[in-house]
Amino acid sequence: IYCNDSLQVSSVFRYCTFEEGYGVLQSGGNFYFCGALTVDNSIVIIDNCIFQDQIWISLEIQSNSEVVITNSIFKDTGSNTNHYAIYSTNSEVEIINSKISNNYNGIFCAETSMNVIDCIILDNHWYGIYFQYCEPKILNCTIVGNNKGMFSFNNTNEFYRAQLINSIFWDNIINIGGGWWGTTERFFDVYNSFIDVNPEFINEIDRNLHLSASSPGIDIGIMDLPFGLELPEFDLDGNPRIIGLAVDMGAYETQ
Repeated sequence: IYCNDSLQVSSVFRYCTFEEGYGVLQSGGNFYFCGALTVDNSIVIIDNCIFQDQIWISLEIQSNSEVVITNSIFKDTGSNTNHYAIYSTNSEVEIINSKISNNYNGIFCAETSMNVIDCIILDNHWYGIYFQYCEPKILNCTIVGNNKGMFSFNNTNEFYRAQLINSIFWDNIINIGGGWWGTTERFFDVYNSFIDVNPEFINEIDRNLHLSASSPGIDIGIMDLPFGLELPEFDLDGNPRIIGLAVDMGAYETQ
């Protein structure tokens, strides 16, 4: 599916399943692979959708698009380093209460204003999130079991920094990192997030990533959020996002 509405109207995809496909665009006699859903210069809402078993890219966002993704699943996409569940350039994107797992790569964002809130990014073969020339904001996410949890390459000395807030990076081969220019610290601002801190999940082996009763992440999230960010009303399970003195770390609130 190809959306190009010149930002005049909104397209809404709700309770849809995209499965076992890929997109191909023709331009000037040439063919280009693109997303199973490609959003080009458009405003799109994606809610309660499933993207699975895509050959190339599940969702491609480009050319000053505005996209909001809620309560959706992206899984089992791609088979090499150029394949991503979500691939965004030159756009505004918000991903809320969604799960991105078992893809070759999770999220790519370049020159994109991106907020990722209350999401699980799990067991992607290479990158959980890869960002370039932008400053994504990662709020109350749980990022586990990827080769690289979150990573950046910038080939200029102008630094772009991701903002990590109330999030958990655990058991990735590299939890956070950056290359080419500078050290890891030059690519990230960390606001009360767990980096290499055992969050004590209920059962990490079985991928039950709820916090156990003994977890150090309960009731310690910051509530005065920077950058105008807001927590959703509900966590990834649909339970109230705040129970107790403060929000918990990661995507699930302990009930």
